[in-house]
Amino acid sequence: MTLAGNLATMSIADLFQWIGLGKKTGTLRLETPDVRKFIYFQLGQVFFASSNKTKERLGQFLVRQGYLSDADLEGSLEIWKEYNGNKKLSEIFVARGFLTQERMIRSLGELVQEIIFDVFFYEHGEFEFQEGYLPPQVKKSFQLDSQWLIMEGLRRLDEYQRNADALPSHEQVLVRCPASPSAFELIGREARLLYDLIDGERDVEMIVEETPFPVYEAQAALVELLEAGLVATRPMGTEELLCRRLRRTLRLGSGFLEQGELARARGALRQAIGLLDGHRQHHRPESPLYRSLAGFKRRLDYTLVTEVERLSGGLERPLTVDPQLLTGQRIENLSADEGFILSRIGEQATLREVLLTSGFAKARAYELLYELLNRGIIYPIGDGTQLAVPT
Repeated sequence: MTLAGNLATMSIADLFQWIGLGKKTGTLRLETPDVRKFIYFQLGQVFFASSNKTKERLGQFLVRQGYLSDADLEGSLEIWKEYNGNKKLSEIFVARGFLTQERMIRSLGELVQEIIFDVFFYEHGEFEFQEGYLPPQVKKSFQLDSQWLIMEGLRRLDEYQRNADALPSHEQVLVRCPASPSAFELIGREARLLYDLIDGERDVEMIVEETPFPVYEAQAALVELLEAGLVATRPMGTEELLCRRLRRTLRLGSGFLEQGELARARGALRQAIGLLDGHRQHHRPESPLYRSLAGFKRRLDYTLVTEVERLSGGLERPLTVDPQLLTGQRIENLSADEGFILSRIGEQATLREVLLTSGFAKARAYELLYELLNRGIIYPIGDGTQLAVPT
């Protein structure tokens, strides 16, 4: 059985309740535009979780906890690469004496909790629970009670919302205030570390993202700094707002690109281009915003070219059209540009020939071909069978 939906219609608490009370075993996938997480259940209880967020990777977590230095992590990653993925990073940390096996298991449990509690702060996102499916590489080392996770997650959500109300808007920049050394004795370790990130240019969102702490802890530390009078705010100017919005859009686009979500990455690129419309001073190669946008476009174009040539079997492999397309409803969902590309494939043309005769710029032609290949509307021929394509 598979249950899928949106976090806007079914909350994390309700989802965990359904899995826990039903004593279900399986894999829960949670996804937002820039984050993907997997949580694994056995008989309704959590026994592991993983995340693509940098802050929620094991190495970064152990550095933050003080068990590893940055140099320790870098050296361990080099060793891990030498094993070509045949040895777990956690095993390398233990073998090098940074933690005992028992402490590693406890740290993994603490990291799993952090991965899960972070999801309670999401207002939007998609989920899918595959009952009965557990990847063979995921091993059970501990067990977390789902009901306790729900109660603690909701408690943190309440505190998170109170802290959010106490923090300035995202259109305010944080600045340091003159303070005596004794003022720092009244704040915690997290607040002292966050203070170093405040440079009169970053807003709340940027500081929370750049700190190694989870959003829940980072917000609490910022509130602490504001209440201690160590931090004040100033309004953000028009240029600063533009920079912030563009950086956020490109960051989302980069996340899509890393996850292979090329359609969403292209959407982020179009949104970023729209942000610069009307700001002619940034349409110059020397503009930092232009360079950021151009760099992301180059990465996206390269990925599209690579993926299209992989799906098509190469530039010289002939392409054909799925015959079911001509009799089904799918043709109604094609754009005019996609339909024109299909007309170039009528004689089983190669990818190179389609590119030469399409009449589109190279980047646009690859975009259209990627959509058609990825949806299985066209595919390469040669051995008489259709290649498998992503769904």
